[in-house]
Amino acid sequence: MKKLLSKSTLTELAGLGIGAVAAGYVKNSLLTSTAEDGTVTYKFGEGNTGKMITAVAPVAAGLFLQGQGTLLKEAGKGMIAVGVGSLIGEKVGVAIGGVAEGGDVMMQGSEESPMMSGIGYSQDVSAYGADEMY
Repeated sequence: MKKLLSKSTLTELAGLGIGAVAAGYVKNSLLTSTAEDGTVTYKFGEGNTGKMITAVAPVAAGLFLQGQGTLLKEAGKGMIAVGVGSLIGEKVGVAIGGVAEGGDVMMQGSEESPMMSGIGYSQDVSAYGADEMY
């Protein structure tokens, strides 16, 4: 247990987390803008070109950080992981959710599966569609 919580392990985890958040920031705030109606505009390129540049930028930044100190190197790994994961997800058609991406959900449940639909313990499963609490 002591080795699990060593300084180097905590530095790696912190760096990966920082890199994941940074990749999302680069992708969602610096390289794109979203209108009130949800339309995404790419700041570099249009259509598929803009989408590709936006997806590859965190990977490029992560690769640049590989030559830096320990924390920045780990942050670069986090950026690379999120960037490559997003690229693969776009090709396969899976949204990668979470802090870095802003929260698309990978799986949507149905009324037949309360566990997969995200119904909490405080909600009455029988009143799923009515948003009633008990």
